[in-house]
Amino acid sequence: MSIFEKIGNLLGLKKKMSLKKLPLETLREECESVKNDLAKLEAEFFKAEEDESLRKKEYADAHHAKSESRKRVIALRIQNLQIAKKGLETRLAYTNRMFQTVSGLLMIKENMEFFHRLGVGSLISNMDMVDLEKFIQSATVEGTLQQEKLVLMLQSVTDGTGMLAETAGETSTGEFMNNLDAELGLSTDRDAEKEAQKAAAREMDALLNRGMEAAKKVHEDGV
Repeated sequence: MSIFEKIGNLLGLKKKMSLKKLPLETLREECESVKNDLAKLEAEFFKAEEDESLRKKEYADAHHAKSESRKRVIALRIQNLQIAKKGLETRLAYTNRMFQTVSGLLMIKENMEFFHRLGVGSLISNMDMVDLEKFIQSATVEGTLQQEKLVLMLQSVTDGTGMLAETAGETSTGEFMNNLDAELGLSTDRDAEKEAQKAAAREMDALLNRGMEAAKKVHEDGV
C-alpha cells in the first residue's frame, strides 16, 4: 500500500485522492505524529544495539569461563535481539520514508502560491497522490524536499519534455550511504546501485507519462 493510500485511509478519504482534499492542519498533525513515531523507533533500535553489545560481552566472558551452557543461553538472547533489530530496521525505513513524504507534502501545501506562480500548482493540486508521492521521493535529497527540483520535474511533465535518466534514484538511501562511504574512505560496490538507478529511471518514465495525461486532463477540465 502506498504511503499516501495509508494516510488517506487514516483520514477517511476515498480514491481518487489529491492534495487539495487534505486540510493543512491535518497534515501538520500527521507530520508531528510520524516524527514522534520515528523518534520512538530510533530509541528502541539504539537500545537494542546497546543490549546486543552487552550480551556479546557476556558471551565472551562465558567463553573465557568455559561455560558452554551459559554461552548457549546468551547466544539465544543475542539471536532474539538481532531478529528484533531487523524488524525495527524495516519499521524505521518505512516510517522514515513516510516522514519524508508527509513533511514534503506539508511543505508543498504551505507553499502553493510558489508552485502556482511557476505554473505547476494546478497539476500538483489535482494529481493522484500515489503519483505525487513518487515525485516527492525523487525530489527529496538527504531527507529534504528540494522544491526547485520538484518544479523542474513537474514542468517537464507539462512541457512533455520528459526527464534525464540521471535524475532518477539520486535521493536513495543507498546513494547517500555510498557518499558517506566515499567520505570516510570505505570501499563500496556501486554496480548494484547503478542497476537500481536504471530501474528507477524506467519507473520514472512511466510516471511521467501518467503525469502528462493528468496535466492534459487538468487543462481540458479548465482547472
